[in-house]
Amino acid sequence: MTDLFRALTRLFHWGSVTAAPGISHGAETAVATRLRTLLDACAPPDANGDALRDSLLPCVKEFIREERDRIEAVHRRGAGGLDVVGLQAELVDALICQIFRLADATLPVGVRERADGCAVVALGGYGRRELNPGSDVDVMFLYPRQVDAYVTAVLNHVLYFLWDLGFTVGHSCRSLSDAQRMMGADLTARTAMLEARFLAGHRTVFAEMQERLWRGLQGRRAEQYIAEKLEEQERRHRKFGGSVYLQEPNVKEGPGGLRDFHVALWIARARHRLATLADLSGLGLLTPVELGQCVQALDFLLRVRSELHYLQGGKHDVLNLAVQVPVAANLGFRDGPQYGVERFMQ
Repeated sequence: MTDLFRALTRLFHWGSVTAAPGISHGAETAVATRLRTLLDACAPPDANGDALRDSLLPCVKEFIREERDRIEAVHRRGAGGLDVVGLQAELVDALICQIFRLADATLPVGVRERADGCAVVALGGYGRRELNPGSDVDVMFLYPRQVDAYVTAVLNHVLYFLWDLGFTVGHSCRSLSDAQRMMGADLTARTAMLEARFLAGHRTVFAEMQERLWRGLQGRRAEQYIAEKLEEQERRHRKFGGSVYLQEPNVKEGPGGLRDFHVALWIARARHRLATLADLSGLGLLTPVELGQCVQALDFLLRVRSELHYLQGGKHDVLNLAVQVPVAANLGFRDGPQYGVERFMQ
């Protein structure tokens, strides 16, 4: 259980952002260090733009393949769901931060000096560091006032690199005012901003967005957001069967699935400005035992979802009858007095 709590704290951790000036990235992990060393070794001198991307793609593709194989091997050895999704997110973090670093370094000095700033921000499940093998990568390019040459160059370099590597990327490019307007008008956008996580660029831009988010999510506005999320949850439950006792459950959207956990998380974060999931216990919202049970359930559901993605070769969240037996077997549910698949589905 201690390892699960450690993984949970590492994954679902938003905290506060120190608005330091200039370009910065998140703390460099071991995979980021390996990738940076590889890129520096493979990059030809004086190359930039398309030429730089074309020269680096072969070695980066091989790096990504090896890292994905390594993560799948960790999953096959019985690692928890939280660990596996965290490793997937860590890999994409490293990739985006290092691509951003190269893009910034190869831009003309004049373009960098005239730039207002740009922050690359992770959203959705990626913002929570919850990336299953087939999950989309959702990012936002955030800038202070208007798109300038710097923002355009960085956006193109990062996105085309990710697309060429085969990632499915959901992306947006917004000014601070645009982001604030979206947060006020759109429930999905407000939720996405709640889970936003700084990746690379100018932290001051991201810190300003967070400040605007919390100014617009106080008092009655927070209560309205919570009511809207609960109504949305009821509609989703009706759509996906309305019962936890389904023969072919959707592990993400179905009743009792991952999305229900996320809704509880969003509500707690909106009302209490939650920094980590451990705060649920500290605030008295859950007892330590209840939090532990939630962690175990979340870890299991994430492990099931990763297995579905590996087994189906992509994003697939329905435990249909055809995959239940192999999923159960791959997750270690062996036949005994009771069939393994029966114990798994219970």
